[in-house]
Amino acid sequence: MDTSTSFTLLVVLIEFLGLSSVGLIALLASKYYGGFAWDGSEKQFNLHPLLMVTAFIFFYGNSVLLYKVGAGSAVTKFKWKVAHAVLHLLAFVMAVVGLFAVFRYHNAQGYPNARSLHSWLGLGTVAFYGMQILISFLVFLFPGAKEDTRAAFKTLHVFFGLFLLGMVVVCCLTGITEKTLFTPNKFNDLSTSVILTNVFGIVVVLFAGTLIYTITSPKYTRLQDERYNRLD
Repeated sequence: MDTSTSFTLLVVLIEFLGLSSVGLIALLASKYYGGFAWDGSEKQFNLHPLLMVTAFIFFYGNSVLLYKVGAGSAVTKFKWKVAHAVLHLLAFVMAVVGLFAVFRYHNAQGYPNARSLHSWLGLGTVAFYGMQILISFLVFLFPGAKEDTRAAFKTLHVFFGLFLLGMVVVCCLTGITEKTLFTPNKFNDLSTSVILTNVFGIVVVLFAGTLIYTITSPKYTRLQDERYNRLD
């Protein structure tokens, strides 16, 4: 199988896994957790996992993947940088709304905020993501940035992007486990909801693993560089 074909298949698999993760968490929240609302109730809490998974798995994952997919088109590298940044910004805004939803729910119910490992990791992930977006904008999109600065920061940018993806996976797994433990009446047997919860966790791990492989594989990196060099 040639490199372009295998890359296309990996992209399709990543999209399938990303959409599946969003679909699974939406199904769990709507059918087994009670649905959605913006009223300070448990239904408002349900917006938190849906928004976070959509932001950090689907939008964030696609923003990372987009830059490699873009190498196969005739669109200039700068335009793909802008699209890459816009998706990151959308993911960040959605994540902030997701945080606001859970804090509003906690405050309405009289629950303390930020007391679990999941909460600490989640807040750290969102804060780190915001800093990554700001620094990356100044380095890669700001007109006054120097090329040598961009070249020096590129390796760190890629590393922190993948590190952030790892943090996202940990947050998803700790969050869904915490939700399961806090609702024992619905999750005390190997019921459909438990199976869906476990499948969700597996899908998230597979999504991250496939994405990381696609981003870091030398043959796909060479394919990207060759295509972008023809556009420069």
